[in-house]
Amino acid sequence: MLTLTGTLDDTLMLSQPLPITVEWRDEYVTITAPALGTRSMGQSPEDALEDLRAAIADRYHDLETRGTSRTISAEQEWEQFGEYVAPART
Repeated sequence: MLTLTGTLDDTLMLSQPLPITVEWRDEYVTITAPALGTRSMGQSPEDALEDLRAAIADRYHDLETRGTSRTISAEQEWEQFGEYVAPART
């Protein structure tokens, strides 16, 4: 099983290894993080990983800014993200 670790952006990091799957299709690589329902594509594995890190960080920030106005499904997603994503240590 492959996992993603480390920082997501300047403010976020993964608090535990995140399981990922990698698929090569024609000229593209698709990387999926099933636990977070997030997917990205790139022409190389490095591009797809960079896009996945950005997609996870963007979604985390989006859910975070909703605060108490999150829907029930968004609250469940927020809890799921909380299992893997944490503020970066300074």
